[in-house]
Amino acid sequence: MPLSAGLPILKNEIESAYIKVKNSGSQNNASHTSIIKQLSNDLGTAIHKYMETALVTTQITVDPGAMNAAGSPAATAVPTASYVTPGNGTGTGTISFKSPDIQSLISSLEKAFLKVEKSSEKNKANPDLIIATLATDLKVAIDTFALTALVETETTINPGQIVTGYMAIAGPATVPVPATSLLGTGKGKGDPAISEGLS
Repeated sequence: MPLSAGLPILKNEIESAYIKVKNSGSQNNASHTSIIKQLSNDLGTAIHKYMETALVTTQITVDPGAMNAAGSPAATAVPTASYVTPGNGTGTGTISFKSPDIQSLISSLEKAFLKVEKSSEKNKANPDLIIATLATDLKVAIDTFALTALVETETTINPGQIVTGYMAIAGPATVPVPATSLLGTGKGKGDPAISEGLS
């Protein structure tokens, strides 16, 4: 489903996380460290769930010269061919995250909140600076996490593009076999640990 479908859930889970902070903080002998740890975990989990509601859509271009995977039964001499004009297709898929990356997000959020606590304890603490620093730290944490997404898609290459190179035996010679590309399917994967993911 698209991110828009996950947005209300994200809002509710963020609100719930801060209500939990309020309730925990009102208790006797409340532990600031434990509250921050719980808040970081709840927010990290909410962000992770929201990101994974994304629906990935792609537009595919097959460059001229690319080999056509489907052979031609009539091509008795040369059974392979290449695209003359660009091919095209589409892909749809999802994104996911590996457990270490989720934990890194939660850890980064926790460090940002602990920094706020430490800065607030100083004499003549500057609230505006503290808020600006927190905003920057949260932005970096979420952006860094987002870029670790593993993108996986199911792809379809549309048929009907002209391909050239198929040859058939005709007596002592070979002759070209007119042909067009067939429907193609495949899978795409963007893993930032290997090549490209989100950008």
